[in-house]
Amino acid sequence: YWTVEGMAGLEYAASTKPRFEVADRLLRDSSGAIDVGTLQRILRDHSYNDGVGSDSTVCCHGASGSTLASFIVDIASRAMWVCEGAPCECDYDEVPFRWNDETTSSR
Repeated sequence: YWTVEGMAGLEYAASTKPRFEVADRLLRDSSGAIDVGTLQRILRDHSYNDGVGSDSTVCCHGASGSTLASFIVDIASRAMWVCEGAPCECDYDEVPFRWNDETTSSR
């Protein structure tokens, strides 16, 4: 349990299980059609709490903490999408990976 002032008595990782279960269900529901947009929707999800962010939603907003950032990496397209802040409140910015000829040729 937290001992920090303002959070004292809150269970440290109580939200981990429901957040995992919702994300896992959403991934399974999207099986065969998962793309960057699907992952962004999952990371923005608040369905565990009827659409309102809480400690137990994938996009966490609660007494014990909040999602500060998230990112998605697509190895095949050599790009990453970065969201600085809660995914439900911010856009994802694409960051392409660039390889110079020297790096590529040494592989």
